[in-house]
Amino acid sequence: MTTHQKITRCATLFVALFFVSAACEKETAAPQTKQPEAVPEAKAQPPLLPSEPGKLSPSFASNPHDVHYDVDTHMAVGQCTSCHGEIVEEWGDSIHALASMSNPFYRFAFESFAKEAGRDKAGFCGGCHDPALMFDQSIKVEINPRSDQAHAGISCNTCHGIEGATIDGNASYMLSTAPVPIPKNGDDASLAAHLKRVGGAKLRANELCVSCHKVFLSPDSGHDVLILGLDEWGPWRRSAYSGNQTTRITSIKPQNCVDCHMPEVELPSGKSYRSHRFPGSHTTLAHMTKSTAQIEAVEKMVKSAATLDVSAYGLSSVSPTRQPIDSISADQKLWFDIVIFNENAGHFFPGGAQDLRDTWLEVEIHNSKGERLAGAGLDHAETGKDSTAHVLQALMTTDEGDGVGDHAVQNFRTVVYNHTIAPRDASVVRYEWTPSKDVKGPFTVTARLQHRRLTKSFQNGACNFSKTDPAHAEFTRQGTRYRDFDADPCAEQPIVEAATTSAVLDGKELEGKAKFIRFYQRGLGLEHHVQESLQEALDSFDVAIAAAPDAHAKAMALFEKGRVTARLGRTEDAMDLFAMAEKTTGPHPAIHYARGRAHHRVFRFDDAVKWYVEASKLQDDDRIWRQLAIAAGSVSDTKTSLEAAQKGLKIEPRDPHLLRNQMLALNQVEGTTDEWKAKAKDAFSRFKRDEAAPNIRDKCSEKSADCRDGRLPIQHIVLK
Repeated sequence: MTTHQKITRCATLFVALFFVSAACEKETAAPQTKQPEAVPEAKAQPPLLPSEPGKLSPSFASNPHDVHYDVDTHMAVGQCTSCHGEIVEEWGDSIHALASMSNPFYRFAFESFAKEAGRDKAGFCGGCHDPALMFDQSIKVEINPRSDQAHAGISCNTCHGIEGATIDGNASYMLSTAPVPIPKNGDDASLAAHLKRVGGAKLRANELCVSCHKVFLSPDSGHDVLILGLDEWGPWRRSAYSGNQTTRITSIKPQNCVDCHMPEVELPSGKSYRSHRFPGSHTTLAHMTKSTAQIEAVEKMVKSAATLDVSAYGLSSVSPTRQPIDSISADQKLWFDIVIFNENAGHFFPGGAQDLRDTWLEVEIHNSKGERLAGAGLDHAETGKDSTAHVLQALMTTDEGDGVGDHAVQNFRTVVYNHTIAPRDASVVRYEWTPSKDVKGPFTVTARLQHRRLTKSFQNGACNFSKTDPAHAEFTRQGTRYRDFDADPCAEQPIVEAATTSAVLDGKELEGKAKFIRFYQRGLGLEHHVQESLQEALDSFDVAIAAAPDAHAKAMALFEKGRVTARLGRTEDAMDLFAMAEKTTGPHPAIHYARGRAHHRVFRFDDAVKWYVEASKLQDDDRIWRQLAIAAGSVSDTKTSLEAAQKGLKIEPRDPHLLRNQMLALNQVEGTTDEWKAKAKDAFSRFKRDEAAPNIRDKCSEKSADCRDGRLPIQHIVLK
C-alpha cells in the first residue's frame, strides 16, 4: 500500500474528535428498509460500544495505515474542470466550496473556539470544514491566510475520495488521496480506472453525508457532558422520507439526501447530472457569491420547505372553529392559531445549527381600509430580538443557565427549547389581541414566515471580529483568488419570505380535502401541547375525521386521535381508535408502536413488550428498540432487553437509554464476563444523560423571560 492512501480521521463541525481507524472502518447499514425478525432468545453478547475517540498523530507517517497524505491530490480541483466544467462552476458557488477560512462567519466561530478552548482542540471542525488543514496539522497553529489549504473547503476529492463512511457522524469517513487516473479519449480501460477511483459506492450512500451532518460534543471537545448537536440524519431516518413508518400513517415518496440537495440537471444534449450547488438554506452565503443561479437554487428550497395557515379563530374559548367576527369590543379578546407545517424538509426546518437560525413569523391584523390594527414580530428584522416574534430556533445555555446567542460552541451545556419543526410535523402559534377600544370589521390576518440565515447576534459578533482581526483583510484578499466571493460579514443579510398566508375573519371554511388538511395539521401541532390542554388536539382531529376525503385520510386522523387519547391515560379508548385505523391500513408499525406506548404509559409492560415486538417485525427503528429494551427490562426479560438495546445501538450508538439498558441487561444475563460489564458501564458513563440539565434550564427560566416562555410547547403571543 504505497500509492493508495487511506486516511481515517473523524472530526465535527462542532468539535474535532478523531476515532481510531478500526472503528471508522466498520460499516453500519442504513436501517430504514430492512424488515427485521422478531427478537429471539439469545445468549449474552459483548457490549456494542460507541467509536472510541483517538488522538491525532503528530505526523502522517505514524497514522494507522503508515501512509503519506497527498495534499495536492486532495485539493486538485483544476484537473476536474476540463471534463466537468459545469459541475466545478456550480461547486465554486456552493457552501462546500466556502466551508473553510474564506467564510468570515465560520472563521469567527472557529477562532472564538480556538481562543477559549485552546488550539489543541482547534481541529474541532477540521474533518468537515477544513480537511486539508486538518490532515497536515496546520489547523493546530495560527492559520496562514496565504495557505491554499485555508481556502480549500470541501474539495472535489473530499467527497470523491471517500472510500468508507459510517453513521457515527463527526466526520466518520475514510479518505483516499491516491492519484486520480485521468481518462484518455478512446481508452475504455483508463475511463474505468478513473471511475473506480472517484465514483465509489459510498459516493451515493447517505452515510457519506451523515458522516458530517451528524455531530456531537463531549469531554473530548472540552465539554463536561455529551451534547448532541446538528443531526439531519436522525429526523430523516425516523420520517417517512426514509421509508420509515414508525412515526405516523402517511404516504410520502421516499427521498434521500441526494434527491433533495443534488437535484438532476438536464443538459441540451439530453444527458443529465446531479447538481453540485448543494442548495440548502444558506441565503447569506449565496448572495455573497453574486451567483444568480446559486441564489435561485437556495431560495427555491427555502420557499418550498414550509406552509402557513390561519387555521382557527374566534372571540370565545378556543375551539376548532372559524367564528365570523364583524366587530370586537374593548372587553373582548380575539384569538387565532397560525399553523406552520414542515411540508418538504426531510429533516428539521430550519436545519443545520439550530441555534444560529433566524426564521420567524410576522403577523398583522388589518381592517377593511387596509389599516394595521395590531402586529407581532414586525421589529425582528431590524433588531433581531423582538419579544413578539415566534422564532424557529433552539436556545443553548451555559453551565450557569445563561443563553448563548452567538454560537459560542465552547460555552454550550444544554438545550432549553427547540422550536424547529420535524419532517411532516406542525407547530401551532396562538395569537391574542384585545383592542383598546371598540373596532369594526371585516378583519384580515396576514402571516409571513421570514428567513434570515444567521442571527443578528452572531452576525454582529462576526462583524466586530472582522474589524479587529489583523488577518481578516488578507483572508478576504486571498479568498478572491479562488472564487468571486464578497466576504463582508457586516453586510446586511438578505431576508427571504419562506411562506405567507392571509385570511379574512368571516367564518367561511374550506371543504373536503382542504378542510381535512387544515385541521389534521392543526391537530399535529396541538399534539405538542401540555397534557391538560390536549382536548384541543382531539377536537381538531374530530373535525379532520369528519372531513376526511377517503378511508386513508380518515385512518391518519383516527390514529393521531388515538395517540392523544393514550397520552390522556384512556388506554382502552385509544386501542379502539387504533383498531379502527388498522381496518384501512392493515398491520402497521406506527399503530403497533403506539399500542406499545399506550400500555407502557400505564405500566402494562407485558402488553407493551408484545406490541413493540410486533412493531419491530415491520420496522427497524431506534425508538422501537429503545422502548422494547426498557419495557422488557421492567418485566425482568433481560435477554430481550439486551437484544433490543443492541439492535438500537447499531442505529444510534450513543443513545443514553440504550446504553443504560445494555449495561443493566449485561449485569443480569447469563454468560456475561466482568470485562463486558465494565466496558458497558464505561460506555454508559461517558454518554449518559446530563443529570444537571433540568436545574440548568430552571436557572435560565429564572433569569430570562425568553427561557421561561420559550419552554412552553404552544407559544402564546400578544399582538401589539
